[in-house]
Amino acid sequence: MVLILAVMSLIVPMSIAWGQTTWTGTVSDSGSAPDGSSDSHQLNLNDKITLSLSNLAQPGEGESYEAWLIADDGSSELSLGVLTVDADGSVSQSYTHPSGENLYSIYNKLSVTLDGNNVFAHQLSEGGTANVRNLLFSATGNPAYSEGPHEGTAKGSAVGLQEQTGTLLNTANEAVSATTIADLQAQACQFVNAAEGSAGANFSASCDDPGDGHGALVYAADVAAEADAAAGATDTNITSNAAGVAISARNVTTWISEARDNAVLASDTSDLSVAQTYMVNAQTLANRSLKGFDADRNGSIGSIVGEGGARQAYIGAQNMAEYAPTVLTGDAALPKSGDVNLGFAALMALVAGVAMITVGGLALYNRTRMAKS
Repeated sequence: MVLILAVMSLIVPMSIAWGQTTWTGTVSDSGSAPDGSSDSHQLNLNDKITLSLSNLAQPGEGESYEAWLIADDGSSELSLGVLTVDADGSVSQSYTHPSGENLYSIYNKLSVTLDGNNVFAHQLSEGGTANVRNLLFSATGNPAYSEGPHEGTAKGSAVGLQEQTGTLLNTANEAVSATTIADLQAQACQFVNAAEGSAGANFSASCDDPGDGHGALVYAADVAAEADAAAGATDTNITSNAAGVAISARNVTTWISEARDNAVLASDTSDLSVAQTYMVNAQTLANRSLKGFDADRNGSIGSIVGEGGARQAYIGAQNMAEYAPTVLTGDAALPKSGDVNLGFAALMALVAGVAMITVGGLALYNRTRMAKS
């Protein structure tokens, strides 16, 4: 019994120190949520990562944990800083890139080292990385960022969707506030242009395009298609969140299409009151397209049919790429960490258990011999 307990006591400290450690690394925007009111929404996109850990073993004397983001090919590493472990083994700290660079631009692996030895790591798959970057950083064929650290680089599709639905809402607000039929019709025309893009069937060169020329409807279709493709990735977080992203994007398609139709009707009438009614409908639908809609009145907006909007699609894409590092095994042996007293005591108990079994076994053998004689 002592031997069994001793063996268990050797295993338990390792289980406590490593087996029960849980943590996530979540990338987000360090700035406020985009609302389409200005180009400021192109700054501070996915430039912040928050690390949350629990039940992490305390580092030994003179040791420290450090978190890193690593490029796909391992050629570049970005230190996220030394981790401060609370007394209960928890860690909660964030890192924001000093120049606002998108952390998905070149990195796809999160690692934690202890005194230079890798102990935890999670790398997105090649396919999953491509899906995430197309949504949250850059997708070929999209209009370019007009400012910020990635100025001139094509936008991510989820970035463009959230940005352009914000533009639609602002345009609808302007239309509803118009006091003349001419002003309202001009805003309604701009709404249609921003919704469909320059290739849209209802696009009109007779008015401005407050959008980027691509069209919110095109972005919505791109996001849904990218999320559908991501559903086949091997990453658990990607596959578990991709469906919600696609659903939210298709909700946006439905709402913007209806809003566009109302704006077309507003452009075709000369009655200010009737035109305002159409644009109020478009305003309501544009608001849903950006912020989502609590259809079931449960106090939250989910990534489900009839609820999720562009904002939910964007957040869902960030959740797709959440890091969930695990303990490394094999060649990456776990280094010494934490209080060694418990392990030492377990070793002594193991030695004592072996000795007791040996002595007990000899005593039992002698007693059996005496009984037979």
